[in-house]
Order: sequence, then structure tokens, then C-alpha cells
Amino acid sequence: MANAIPPKRSNKCIIYTLVLFLLAFFTYAYYIHSRYPQVNMAMWRDMVTNAKKDMALKLTEGFVYSEGLAVYRREVSDSGIGDQIFGTFLFLHGASFSSKTWLDLGTLHYMASLGYRAVAVDLPGYGNTSPHTIDDNVSFMIGLFHALHIKKAMVVSPSMSGEYSIPLLRYNPELFDGFVAVSPVYTESLSPDEYKSIQVTTMILYGENDKGIIGKTALKNLKDLPNHEIHKLSDARHACYMNNPKDFHHQLVFFAKRMYGIG
Repeated sequence: MANAIPPKRSNKCIIYTLVLFLLAFFTYAYYIHSRYPQVNMAMWRDMVTNAKKDMALKLTEGFVYSEGLAVYRREVSDSGIGDQIFGTFLFLHGASFSSKTWLDLGTLHYMASLGYRAVAVDLPGYGNTSPHTIDDNVSFMIGLFHALHIKKAMVVSPSMSGEYSIPLLRYNPELFDGFVAVSPVYTESLSPDEYKSIQVTTMILYGENDKGIIGKTALKNLKDLPNHEIHKLSDARHACYMNNPKDFHHQLVFFAKRMYGIG
């Protein structure tokens, strides 16, 4: 008996198989990209390396004075554009970090490469700033704005720095172009009604693996701000900018573009 000849596959069957293969491939690629932090870290390092190749970007370091205290600051700006910047970022820091964190991470160079003035400071008792008793954190921050010649800024405030940013947000919201809250402390110091009176547009960022009470409390309280958006960063803990820098800076850039009306 002659062998039966199998029927030829139709073009529809081949196309259907190809579509399933492509769907599986891109699903897997997305899973790898979103779930494995080393992929994001490698991409972020490439982005920072490219930014640091720009010879127009200049790092300035040194002390400025607020409320009689010498505050160390690091700043990167584009000497090629002078004062024609889109806006200013003021980076504060958590208890385990300093302004050097933002320098080493590449944040200052990256944001400056996009046309922003990027300033980071060592808060009292951290980095190169000596310990000092601050009687009024709001007055200290206002003095810091003046010393840095900042009229308004996009304030980035992780963790411990909420002791400075939250009171400033309450009493001097006019100093904010926007507020980037990265699980800051001290959010319980304001009532829901006080938050609801603040019109500063705020981006709340937190790591999906941040199980601490600070992050949970910040998220709960900051939701009372009338103009807020929330972003959870995958594979990130309390210092989500350290664990997932690519996605952190992606959110930072798009938020800034909206706030400053950039194309």
C-alpha cells in the first residue's frame, strides 16, 4: 500500500503559527526587561556613559551657606546653553546617602544632558555638611534656595529628606515646579485637609518590594494631594532609584517634560 501524502499546510496555518511565535517571543522579552534589574542597570549605565561623554557638561562642587551652616553641594550643568535651561532639579537624599549618591548614580550628568540644571546637596550631618541643629527646617530650605540662586525647582525628596521637603511643601509651595516624593518621612505631620490645600503637582514613586512602614505611610498620606500621580517601580526596594535607575529616571524625565511643557 502506498504511503499517504500528508496535506499541505495552508497559508493561514503558517501565519497563525508565526503570530503565536512572535507573541511568545515579545512576551518573554518584556518579562526579562521588566523583571530582571540587571538588564535595566546595564541600559542605565550606557545612558550615563553617553551623557558623561558630553564635554559641555561641567561639575561644580563646594559650599554654600544657609542659616549660618556651610552646606556642600554638587551641581552639573550644560555650559553650552548657559541660562537657557528648561528648569532646575534639587535632589535631596535619604539617611544612608548624600549628594554623592546622585553624582555616582549618574543622575546629575544625565539630567543636565537633557537641558536641566541638576543640583544635589548634603543635608546637615550628612556627606560633607557638618551636623548642625536646625531650629526651622523651612527657613533653612528657603535660605538654601537663595544660596543656590534657585527661584523655583523640581524637588526630589527620598526618605529622610521629607523632614525638610514636607514642611516646605506646606508653607512655601510657590518654590516648587513640582514635587517628586520617593517614600519621604514626615508625611504624617500634615492633615488630610492641609494636603488637599496644596496645589503642587506631585509624582509619588515607590519600590514594589518596599515593605517598610515609611513607604506605606507616605503613600497613604500623599494620596490626599489633589494633583498627584503614582508609579510603582518593579524589582525595587525603599531606595528605588538605586535598584531600578532606568525606570526611575524614565519617570523623572517624563514628569519634568509635562511640568515644563517640553515637546
